[in-house]
Amino acid sequence: MKKRLKQLILFCCTLNFLGSISFAFADTASNTETLLNWAESNYPQYFPTHETTQSITPWLFRFYPNSNVYAGVNTNENGVYVFGGPWGNVNPTYIDSLSNLLLTANNGKLTNVKSMVLGSQAFVIKTDGTVWGWGNNGFGQLGDGTKEARSTPVKVIGLTDVASVISGANATIALKNDGTVWAWGWNIEGDLGNGAGGLAALKEFQYTPTQIKGLTDVAVIGQNNTISHTGFYAIKQDGTLWIWGCQANRIIDHAIVCVSSESTRLPSQIDEFSDVIDFQSGPGNGALNSYYVLKSDGTVWAWGSNFVGQLGDGTNSDTILPHGITGSDRDTPEQVAGLTGVKEITVVGTLVGVKVFALKKDGTVWAWGDNTGNQLGTGMTTTTVDKPTEVSELTGIIKISVGTFNTLALKNDGTVWAWGWNNLYGAIGVGTGTSMDIITPIPTPVQLVDLHDIVDIQTSTFASYALKGDGTIWGWGSGFLKTGPPRAEAKYLTPIQMCNLPGITNIIGFGPDYSSYLLRNDGTVWNGYFDLCTQL
Repeated sequence: MKKRLKQLILFCCTLNFLGSISFAFADTASNTETLLNWAESNYPQYFPTHETTQSITPWLFRFYPNSNVYAGVNTNENGVYVFGGPWGNVNPTYIDSLSNLLLTANNGKLTNVKSMVLGSQAFVIKTDGTVWGWGNNGFGQLGDGTKEARSTPVKVIGLTDVASVISGANATIALKNDGTVWAWGWNIEGDLGNGAGGLAALKEFQYTPTQIKGLTDVAVIGQNNTISHTGFYAIKQDGTLWIWGCQANRIIDHAIVCVSSESTRLPSQIDEFSDVIDFQSGPGNGALNSYYVLKSDGTVWAWGSNFVGQLGDGTNSDTILPHGITGSDRDTPEQVAGLTGVKEITVVGTLVGVKVFALKKDGTVWAWGDNTGNQLGTGMTTTTVDKPTEVSELTGIIKISVGTFNTLALKNDGTVWAWGWNNLYGAIGVGTGTSMDIITPIPTPVQLVDLHDIVDIQTSTFASYALKGDGTIWGWGSGFLKTGPPRAEAKYLTPIQMCNLPGITNIIGFGPDYSSYLLRNDGTVWNGYFDLCTQL
């Protein structure tokens, strides 16, 4: 007994100096139970009996008298250690982080997820500040030190204390809580922010994160929304806007082509702005791009291409003019007239152009740009709307979700309103049509009467989803089923409850099969299909 007590004291005291990071104890305790139960089931030679977890701050541990082994977790730094038996009684042995081992214990399923981002690859940020990703990796975009595609999550090497991640086609960037920005992937368009790009960076791949020098005190990172190119930006704590790579050449130097250039810009400030809270670009290629800044005073500023009236200045051009030529296209930012009190802007590409939505602080929604099929919801029948126009009879809006064809709006009373020009397979959700395959434009907002107590919404090309306050998920439109023949589809004209999975807190976005990614309050991630939900 004295020998065991001495071993326990040595086990605890030897590691007492480790880490002082704060973790949610309840989550750590639950995860420790999961891991140690799994260890007992899979390694009976070391953990031969089921023992009760004990607690001596900062340790959660179990002692196995038959094998003379201690196994536990230091809650200060969430490391897993063993002591005694084959590991010896001199010093505890570090095995791995709790989050890493839980992936194995949960059969590769994600746990302790705080947030998720979808792009060319998928990434999650865990509660311990680490980043995990999967998907395409031909350019090293996953940051795991390889260029191998991954179907299950792998840890981004050497990256901790992360606040947000942006996933691009060629590269990925991350913002840490200390305000620094880190990048990895292919540098062909200068996305790594080191001043190289084009032919000079043709063979430059960064397989693990590297800090972008000169970017400090960053509050927000984002990606430029273009058709064929990536590009990132950063907004600093002081409200200044910084941009680098291919898109910086276009915006600052008015270059039409930058892929073949020998160099691209280091992070550079767009001098015209301060007090920026958002920056977006209209999908385009080269001279077709249009750009939008939302300032903290609620004003919106725009410049670039204007061929469908997307600059909102009352004009539009049928001819695409290159930068630097006088016309309705503009090189310099101008305030979008008659639009104030804006808290959110959304810029989305359509089949023939760009549409822009502005959600104001008073709960009204304003739209302009491409209006093919009356998709802006303003009641106007022209194919373009060249200045901000209020969406018809829509008030009290707290969130909008804009797809290529359709738009959803969530009111402060928990109701959902929808409009657009593509009701194929019931994508708008109003239940109209005599078959599942009818296209019926809905030019002004219509309430989806089957939905109430809604707290979150997301729409895609052919399907939409809503989250109720009770944590259940509802969907409509067209999507693939998880069960049945491969690629079997379900089509619903009105919303249905998709699966009996309470506790959902966020609808993250959509997979390639139009299934939804869902985040639960237990830190797990799920795919939502019309017939069931499956854990990632």
